[in-house]
Amino acid sequence: MNYKFLLPLIGVLLGVSAHISPAAVVLADNFNEYTNATLIGNASPIQSNPGGEFGIAGSWTRFGAATTGGIDSIAGGVGGTRGASYSAGWASGTTGFTRYTFTSVQDLSLLEEITLDLNVNTALAGTTVAVQIRSGATYFQSITPLALTNTAFSTFAFDTTSAALSRVAGTGTYADTLAAVDAVVFIFSNAGGSGSQAIRFDNFNLVTVPEPSAAVALGLAGMLLMRRRSTRGSIRG
Repeated sequence: MNYKFLLPLIGVLLGVSAHISPAAVVLADNFNEYTNATLIGNASPIQSNPGGEFGIAGSWTRFGAATTGGIDSIAGGVGGTRGASYSAGWASGTTGFTRYTFTSVQDLSLLEEITLDLNVNTALAGTTVAVQIRSGATYFQSITPLALTNTAFSTFAFDTTSAALSRVAGTGTYADTLAAVDAVVFIFSNAGGSGSQAIRFDNFNLVTVPEPSAAVALGLAGMLLMRRRSTRGSIRG
């Protein structure tokens, strides 16, 4: 057996295997540890174990002209677990926000998407949701909002790659912003100017791309070595 060719081949196979490994899902909040009925405007701790087993430590705030109430902890999350509710009144404004501010800056350089389970109590045409990623005064926001009309929970996946986000404030680069994220903002909008909705959400997740392993480098080196030998053989021929 020619072992000189075996090592590059093993490297290639290991590299391919590492490349197709699944993305890592990091839970930020699933609301199951909230001990008080209201998440906003309550002096008691927001989470019984902040940043522990069930998520990355942080706190929720809500703002914007369309904001009329919430955020409340409810027993109406996915599968009957605890979730949260945000109230929007579109006659008061066209946009409302919920923001999760991390207690410490997060390096999300490998972030690929953000997922959130969402539904509305009443379907209204024109309701959308987008995401913002904040680092200090710099915000990157979804270029294309997603329609939000479902009355049963559905998982919304927000693409956070550079092609899907646009800088809407500040001067920081995309890479620098993701390397020092201090907050994630969900933006709810409806330009219709009438009606109100309770927007329910659960399972706020950060989905990251696995870092390339040494096997990937070995595989690339193996393919390069095989190519070089093939090229040399053709020249000698």
